[in-house]
Amino acid sequence: MKKTIVCGMLLSLFAGFSHLDAQEVSVSKTPMPSEAVMQNFEQNYGDAENPVWYTYHDINGNEFYFVAFTRDGDQKRIYYKNNRQVNLQTVIPVEYCPRKIKNVTASLHPDFQIADMVYMQSIYGSFYRVTLTKGKKKKMERMTMVFSPSGELQSGNNDAVLDMIKEFDVTPPAK
Repeated sequence: MKKTIVCGMLLSLFAGFSHLDAQEVSVSKTPMPSEAVMQNFEQNYGDAENPVWYTYHDINGNEFYFVAFTRDGDQKRIYYKNNRQVNLQTVIPVEYCPRKIKNVTASLHPDFQIADMVYMQSIYGSFYRVTLTKGKKKKMERMTMVFSPSGELQSGNNDAVLDMIKEFDVTPPAK
C-alpha cells in the first residue's frame, strides 16, 4: 500500500515537470545591450571570453537581453530584465552530473537519457534544470526535471520556479 501511494505521488509530481518545453520566442543577436546592462556585465564578468549578446521578448512582451560566453572554461549565459541581472546559467557537462541526480532520473525514468544539464542561479534561488530525452529526432520525447543544489527533486507546487525556468529557457538561435 505504501509503495502504491509513494509511486502515485511521484508520478503526479512529474506530470507538472514533464511538459516544460522551451518557449517559442524570437531571439536575435544585438550589437550591444543598454548601457546599464553593459556596465553590470563588465563589472561582474569582465574576464568573460567571446561574449555574444541577444535580445528577445517573452510571451508578455517584456524585453530581455542575454549574453552567452565562456569563463574559466565553463559555458555560461546571463539573462537581464529591466536592466538587472536575473539569472545566471552554467552548462554542466553530463559526465559531471551529481550521482544523486543520475540515480533519481534513472530510477524514475529508465527509458530516458540525460541530454543536458544547467545550473541556474536566479532571483528565485539556485536549481539544476535537467533535460531528459527518449527516442530519436522526429519522435523524440523531452522531459524537464528540477533539482535543488543538494540534488533533491523539487516539489511540483513551486510555481515561481517553474515560471522562472520557462521564462529563461531560451537559447541562442542555431547558426
